[in-house]
Amino acid sequence: FPSHDTQGKAFEYAGDNDWGKFTNCFSYGYANGFVVTGCDHVNIVGCGADYPGGGFAASSVTGFTINGDSKESLLLGCQSAAQGVGVLINTNAAVKNSHRIIGHNSWDGTSSHITIQSGSATISNCQLSGGSGRAILLYSGTTGTIVGCDISSIGVGIEGNAGWDYSNSWNIIGNYASLGSPTNIRTNQFCNGSINSRGYRDWE
Repeated sequence: FPSHDTQGKAFEYAGDNDWGKFTNCFSYGYANGFVVTGCDHVNIVGCGADYPGGGFAASSVTGFTINGDSKESLLLGCQSAAQGVGVLINTNAAVKNSHRIIGHNSWDGTSSHITIQSGSATISNCQLSGGSGRAILLYSGTTGTIVGCDISSIGVGIEGNAGWDYSNSWNIIGNYASLGSPTNIRTNQFCNGSINSRGYRDWE
């Protein structure tokens, strides 16, 4: 697998790639683990990105990046550790681009475990743990669903960036949040409900 403290990309699809697959691949020490740009229906299955620290700031490291005109990507059962951003979705909102992040495990994120900067995504059944950053960061203009994720060990679970329009852009349902933590989900400005005895916030 790729070596320690390497600028650049460990694995990349770019351009006219349709139905591409990364399966059981591992990036170690790269600034950019997996990058998909302008590709359709790429599946990333059982892959991992780890940064052990050293050569450059962990905040600048990204595990998985989907960007440009990429459409309908799937990340299934992947892992990221010690990344600035574990998964970054930054795709052209003018194209059909609903991406799926399912069963992602991420540890010790310094900025966010998952960031949706542009486009649409479904984030489901993820385990996002530890670090100084947020579990999920959502930018203005993005849309999607977050369901069944465990964000209970992170002080800030789900957060919209400055200037985000909170009205009807995301469905946030049945996520396991930290009981009694007022900052665990900062999107409650546009939601009704309260954290119940199991730590789930009920959204309407």
